[in-house]
Amino acid sequence: MLLTTLTLAMAAVGQGPDDWYEPFPAHKVAGNVYHLGSQRVQADQGKAEQEKPPAVAAISDRLRKDIAAKEIAGAVTLVATPDRIIHLDATGDASLNAAEKMRTDSIFWIASMSKPVLGTLLLMLQDEGLLSVDDPVEKHLPEFKELKTADGKPAKVTIRQLLTHTSGMGEITADQARACKTLADAIPLYVAKPVAFTPGSKWAYCQSGINTGGRIAEVVTGEPLEKLLKKRLFDPLGMKDTTFYLTEKQLPRLAKSYRRTDRGDLIENDIGFLNGKSPTSLDRFPAPNGGLFSTASDYARFCQMVLRGGELDGKRYLKAETVKLMTTIQTADLKTGFTDGNGWGLGLCIVREPQGITSMLSPGSFGHGGAYGTQAWIDPGTKRIYILMVQRANFPNSDASVVRRGFQEAASEAFSNVKRDIPYADPPHERQVLDVYAPKDAKNLPVVFWIHGGGWQTGDKKDVQIKPQVFMDKGFVFVSTNYRLLPDVDMATIVGDIAKSIHWVRDHIAEYGGDPKRLFIMGHSAGAQLAALICTDDRYLKAEGLSLAITKGCVPVDGDTYDVPAIIETAETRRRVHGLPQAKFGHREKFGNDPAKHRDFSAVTHVAKDKGIPPFLILHVAGHPDTSAQAQRLGTVLKEAGVPVTVFGAKETTHNKINADLGLPDDPTTKALFEFVGNAPKK
Repeated sequence: MLLTTLTLAMAAVGQGPDDWYEPFPAHKVAGNVYHLGSQRVQADQGKAEQEKPPAVAAISDRLRKDIAAKEIAGAVTLVATPDRIIHLDATGDASLNAAEKMRTDSIFWIASMSKPVLGTLLLMLQDEGLLSVDDPVEKHLPEFKELKTADGKPAKVTIRQLLTHTSGMGEITADQARACKTLADAIPLYVAKPVAFTPGSKWAYCQSGINTGGRIAEVVTGEPLEKLLKKRLFDPLGMKDTTFYLTEKQLPRLAKSYRRTDRGDLIENDIGFLNGKSPTSLDRFPAPNGGLFSTASDYARFCQMVLRGGELDGKRYLKAETVKLMTTIQTADLKTGFTDGNGWGLGLCIVREPQGITSMLSPGSFGHGGAYGTQAWIDPGTKRIYILMVQRANFPNSDASVVRRGFQEAASEAFSNVKRDIPYADPPHERQVLDVYAPKDAKNLPVVFWIHGGGWQTGDKKDVQIKPQVFMDKGFVFVSTNYRLLPDVDMATIVGDIAKSIHWVRDHIAEYGGDPKRLFIMGHSAGAQLAALICTDDRYLKAEGLSLAITKGCVPVDGDTYDVPAIIETAETRRRVHGLPQAKFGHREKFGNDPAKHRDFSAVTHVAKDKGIPPFLILHVAGHPDTSAQAQRLGTVLKEAGVPVTVFGAKETTHNKINADLGLPDDPTTKALFEFVGNAPKK
């Protein structure tokens, strides 16, 4: 299968806060570190072993599970900060038939991880004044004056649209691509295909657009793309094993590619776009849409340069503002691939709202993946780089593979000082578990107790994005709890689970360096209702032998059920007015289908003076009528009872985004949150 017909999946990425473009100090991590500046792939394996960076056992052990399950034959994994490698290891086999072990300098076909490299090159040329991403393509490639829509009208495409996959350009056939020996050969074939939609109006993953961008780079510089990249990026960055064409000396280090059979076995698979030719063959054009080979350490150098705002080892490759442009979502609200919650930058996928496979990444994380499972992501929130190198041809979705998830979770946990799945009940249900994140050498620190959302029916304690790291950096212990869910249990049981989890925290959090008398109860959505209720209706804590005195603050985030009868009336009236059927399992049913229970599960019902209710910070989306009304309602009741309360409406955000953005440096809601906890009593 040729590159033009492959579905080249990609990893998550994102638009970062302004401050991550500044120069970085050394990042603090446990254990040894290895400076990326000294990393150069060694042909001599013994010499390379002498300089080998540290391997984190938990990460490697997780990959061994995937190898044992025959998801992959082997892998190289790397985690880096802006200036050093903090994990690098090879697990499994590079070749099953030859029983050849994977090496940290094994070479991989990185497929669509080539695209960010092309995007970077074009933006370097923009910085030099040779082009602008807003240039029409026909300015540099006159052939594009003949590009047409399906009905024969002229179609105007910009370089920006090439890099964001919004050009609508058509793809050529496998046979046509095979016949092209240069990028110039491909351009007339691309132009002959009508665009599928008005450029800029939709997102559709497009190989021809990226290759067109490569040809533009050749035209404005007068150099072949392979030489241009070598001179401008690969040689200066020390990426000695990154190339379109392997040498005979590099070839033995190329990891074999495999596909998984229906029986669960791995069998060798050719690299599709080579069409049976050797990776050393020059009989093909340098394809920026997916033709590069590389190593984990090489690609880390590239990622580090981008994470540092366009500079590495004293050499500037891109202006800081250009990196910000590249890593900022350019596709507005268009739905993009390949996993939910993403947008697109210039050659990069960007995580708009972390979820599922990206739930442990910060909003604004960015990167790309490849058809055979390779992945690279840069997280500007935690200032970490995650690189996974594998070679499997038939992942159902390489961006959502179990291998990617496992690596990312293990890597995130390895540097987060987290203890997972601690039972808080005896005997525990599988959902009665919590996670504790504690800074190294923590002692008597305040504790954040986080309750996830999900409509009381879904959700998981792992869906905390960067909150644990941010709170640990601020001197907190962070606890995230699970609880049993509707409809398996009723609402009273769910609230009881939260109280039991808090009881465990009171009894055991000192073992992790937390102060059991300084708890901040927080939650999002359904978790916001549970947080508000547990901090106002003291019966649940009393049933566990506790009192509200251990809570120093409550932060419900964008809940709509502090007054359950009010939201039931609002929602049902809205559906009635619009002629819609009532929800089969809406708030009325979730809260017991009984007006007395609806009142009893409402935080506003239990607010009273001199009850010991802690101060509240109620965060909500300013533009959402339901959560805004509920926030104001709870705020008014608390104020009338003499409870200190702040109601903060976040602008230009959404229900999911307000939660995902908590912890970002320039996020106004985050600033309000840390002002609140900073003003809380210290004892």
